[in-house]
Amino acid sequence: MGRIPWEERYAKREATKKRHAESRAKYRKIWDEKTKRLMVKLRTALSKAGLKQMQVSDFSGVDPSTIVKLRQGWHKTVRLTTFVSIAEVCGYEVKLVPKDPYDDILREYRVKKLPPLPKKGAEKSQE
Repeated sequence: MGRIPWEERYAKREATKKRHAESRAKYRKIWDEKTKRLMVKLRTALSKAGLKQMQVSDFSGVDPSTIVKLRQGWHKTVRLTTFVSIAEVCGYEVKLVPKDPYDDILREYRVKKLPPLPKKGAEKSQE
């Protein structure tokens, strides 16, 4: 067996890069939509709580400038710990609940089956 020509290796590498980029773009689109909805809910919770930014800051331990930026929409995302602490101050509880499997967008990625691992005895018998 000879070596694979560099053009072929390069073409395979580029095809793999393209496939990964497409996958990342698809996931990023889904993530951005979900993040946007969460941020809208957090802003709504902040406005419904009726607390001043310093009160929210004192009770949650989050910097006041971060709360101002959240309220004004400057932040597109927020750390999970920040999200949870602000939500708790506003009277909400963050939970993980099972989702309807028929409404799952990323299900196709999780159901892909991986090849079985080789058995320990099989490696020795091939040698």
